[in-house]
Amino acid sequence: MRQHGGVLEIDSQDGSGTSARVRFPVERVVWLHECSGDTEISDMPSRALEKAASPSINPVRTAGRPLVLVVEDDRELRELLRRMLEHSGFATVAASNGRKALHYLSAEPVALLITDMVMPDMDGIELLRVLQTERPELPVIALSGVENFNEYHRIAMHLGARAALRKPVTRADLTSAVNKVLGLPLADSYAEHEPSPA
Repeated sequence: MRQHGGVLEIDSQDGSGTSARVRFPVERVVWLHECSGDTEISDMPSRALEKAASPSINPVRTAGRPLVLVVEDDRELRELLRRMLEHSGFATVAASNGRKALHYLSAEPVALLITDMVMPDMDGIELLRVLQTERPELPVIALSGVENFNEYHRIAMHLGARAALRKPVTRADLTSAVNKVLGLPLADSYAEHEPSPA
């Protein structure tokens, strides 16, 4: 919970039972745009949750905003990473594995690629190997939630990644890494004209 910036509240009374409440920062709620007012998650139809968790494959098109390709097999995390980046003013497109990422790279003017290291079909390591040959100029940030993060960090940097982050990653750390790799000032400057999140 601390790593996600959340709070766990437990209230217990003899003879009455125990209630537990989990609170996450607004940026961590994947389906936030589906909720309004006091809507409870349990009140949402399952199809709304599915829709919220399924990222659109169409990139946001706004002049002047760097396009970031997020490669992550977990669809909820993929959507969360996209929301954090878009809230910081970046345009995004997403892929669920390395093969799909290579397909997007052939068609989209991607400024930066962020990839998970452990994925089915084509993982981040193989993707980095391909990019070393085919797109060596493309900056890459590697993500990993594995226990032996230091080993994945070493491998990612050896294969050309400009940075490596441990999951779960905060919006501040993600934005900072993206800014540093792209040589940008605060990404939030892109978001000044963006509508506030719902």
